[in-house]
Amino acid sequence: MDSAMLLLLLVLVGVLTYLLFSGKSCISKTLDKYCQREKESWTGEDVGESLIKSVNEEAPPTPPKTKKKRKYKKRSKKK
Repeated sequence: MDSAMLLLLLVLVGVLTYLLFSGKSCISKTLDKYCQREKESWTGEDVGESLIKSVNEEAPPTPPKTKKKRKYKKRSKKK
């Protein structure tokens, strides 16, 4: 009984995924049109300048690291 319910759940998830993301589905076309309208009408009002400034103030700039030169030691000759 439990395996049948699990199988049914997997089938339903597959059908829902197909309906949302398939190019042939009417739901995906409607969702694409809605997202396109939202993208065109978005003016950036939900990301204000104060939010951007506060994020930039919290993270101080890191100074660039300087590379140290390696000191090579002369090898001793083997006898």
